[in-house]
Amino acid sequence: MKSGIYLIKNIINNKVYVGSSANIDSRWKMHRKQLKEKKHHSILLQRAWDKYKEQSFTFEVIEEATSPEHLLTREQVYLDYYKSYEVDKGYNICKVAGSSLGVKHSEETIQKYRQRKHSEETRKKLSEAGKGKVPWNKGKQTSDQAKSIMSERKEKTKKKVEKICPETGIVVEYKSLKDAERDGYHRYHIFECCNGIKKTHKGYFWKYAES
Repeated sequence: MKSGIYLIKNIINNKVYVGSSANIDSRWKMHRKQLKEKKHHSILLQRAWDKYKEQSFTFEVIEEATSPEHLLTREQVYLDYYKSYEVDKGYNICKVAGSSLGVKHSEETIQKYRQRKHSEETRKKLSEAGKGKVPWNKGKQTSDQAKSIMSERKEKTKKKVEKICPETGIVVEYKSLKDAERDGYHRYHIFECCNGIKKTHKGYFWKYAES
């Protein structure tokens, strides 16, 4: 049984999906099964698989692990190296490693990476605020800013949006902000998330769906 870090690569556009597992062979079989049944947790990888077909993807082990306890740490290194959580570079939904199947990571380790990512984003937002931009967590000011942007960019409100669970990576797609609002969410807060003004709304990440 081989454990380590693996890469699923689209040889057509070079986009990748980074993952880790204590049993890589079993994990790859599970990926293929879910993709063929159109049930994969990464909607980005699923769409690419459906579009380019199985023959356009390769699977390779990029690092074998001597200790399963270090898988999360090593997976994060490759996530950051390939930046596979960026839409134009890969198919990972979350920026922080922690959803690997077959490995039970300690809560302390997972929290460490979440805090690191949160600190990076906080520093970035504080820097932007210092340049005269409206602070991202200013409450009513932020909402007013979002409303102003929406009035100037009405076309964006018609775009499809995706709700992403940070814990499971499960994605739910809505045809528009209005549709998401019917499901109990606030369109302005979703808009803020999609435009980088806020981080989450009701515990979910939000982004515009790819065309």
